[in-house]
Amino acid sequence: MISLPRLVSSCADAARRGCMVIRSVQSRREAVLALQRQQQQQTHQEAAADAPTAASAVGGGPASPAPTTAAAAAAADALSEASSHGVIYKVAGDSRSALTEADGASQRVIVECLRHCWGDRLNIVGEEDDDGDGGEGDDKDEGGDKGDEGKSDVFERYGVPRPTDVPLHEDLLPSSSSSFSSNSSNSNVPLSSVTIYVDPMDGTREFVDGRLGNVQCLVGIVVDGVPVGGVVGLPFPGGRTESMETEGADGGAGGGGSKRGSSD
Repeated sequence: MISLPRLVSSCADAARRGCMVIRSVQSRREAVLALQRQQQQQTHQEAAADAPTAASAVGGGPASPAPTTAAAAAAADALSEASSHGVIYKVAGDSRSALTEADGASQRVIVECLRHCWGDRLNIVGEEDDDGDGGEGDDKDEGGDKGDEGKSDVFERYGVPRPTDVPLHEDLLPSSSSSFSSNSSNSNVPLSSVTIYVDPMDGTREFVDGRLGNVQCLVGIVVDGVPVGGVVGLPFPGGRTESMETEGADGGAGGGGSKRGSSD
C-alpha cells in the first residue's frame, strides 16, 4: 500500500528539484547570451578600429592580422559549451515541438527522485520518454555516461540535491488541501494501482522564446485510471529569474493548496 498524502508531498519535492534544473539551464543560457553580446560588441569595435588599417593595406601597406582577444576566446568557449543547451524539434519546422536540455534533465531528476523514494515498481510515464518508463530507458546524461554514475551526474551538473543525500519530503501536503487525509479510507491504495505522469517542462516553446512566466513543471497522480492529485511547479514565479525560490501548488481531487519552497 502507498499513502497518497505522502506520495503527493514527495511529488511536490521532486517537481521542486525539477524546477531547479530548469532554472540552472536558464541561468547558463543567460550567461551564454551575455557573452554572445559581448563578442558581437567586441567584433564591431575591432572592425571599426581596423577600418583605417584595411584602407592603408589596399594602398599597399601591410595588412592587419585578425584580432584575437581573451573576450572572443571566452565567448567561443561558452558557445561551444552552449551546444548542449541547443533546441531540437520533435517535428521538423514546427516551433511548437521544441525540446531543450531542460526537458530531459528535469525529467531524469524527477523520476530518479521518485524511484528512490518509492522503488522501481511505481509506474511512471514521462512525456520525454519513448518507452513510457520515465528514466530507465534513458540512462545517459549530457556527458554521454551511462548507468548509475551517468544518472547521478545530472544532479551534480545542475546543482540539485540527490535523493540519497537529501530524501524527498513526504509531509508537505496539508490535510486541509486534499480530499484525502491520513484518517480517510482512501488515503492508502495499492502501489500497483498508481500511475505517475510527468511533464518535466510544460511550456517549452515559451521557455525558448523567453516567456518564462508561462513555464511549469507538472506531476499528476492517477489511481485506477482516475486522477486524484497533482503538483504544479513554477520555476520562474511571475516570470522572475532573479528569485532563488520556486512556487508550487498541490492538492488532491476536489481541492488544492499553495506552497512555496526554497529552491536551494
